[in-house]
Amino acid sequence: MNLLSRLLRALAPCLVLLTLAAAPRADTGETERAVFQRARAAQQRGDFAAARALAARIPDYALTPWLIHEDLVKRLPTLEDAEVSAFLETQADTWLGERLRRTWLRELARRERWQDFLRHYRAQDDITLQCQWLVARLRGPRDASLMDDIERLWQRDDDYVAACAPAFEQLYASGRLDDARLGTRVERAMEAGRGGAANDI
Repeated sequence: MNLLSRLLRALAPCLVLLTLAAAPRADTGETERAVFQRARAAQQRGDFAAARALAARIPDYALTPWLIHEDLVKRLPTLEDAEVSAFLETQADTWLGERLRRTWLRELARRERWQDFLRHYRAQDDITLQCQWLVARLRGPRDASLMDDIERLWQRDDDYVAACAPAFEQLYASGRLDDARLGTRVERAMEAGRGGAANDI
């Protein structure tokens, strides 16, 4: 018995470690949630530096990307592309990642950083972003399908969007549109009750 007792005492630390390793980590999850809540509270009171420090403590917590997203959006006017690229890489194909992508595309268009715009662009439903994508392509080496893409957007029955003006001006100057096609487009705009759009054609 003495030998067995000594053996159990010697193995006790190892048994404790094995038990801890196998145990559910609910306490860690609670701690991460508490840190998240403190970080969110810091953001709400405008202390984004404190929020960033807290977020760095919970990199694997499910809601940490939301903290990072809010931080990036808050710093949008002075944000560097590398930070956005890093977020989009980790959040590729997620709702949150695509939300930041759209926000960043609008900011890049505002800054007229067209090469970065093209690098980040993915197909969008937003008509303004589609027009800005065409403008970005106009500002660089023009690919063979550019004018076809501009004309395809011009043919749509959407309301006039100011962001489309540079692309549509190129289309009008190209001579691709004859009077019949222009007339048809005006008629469609009028029938849809968009007289203003018809005037811009």
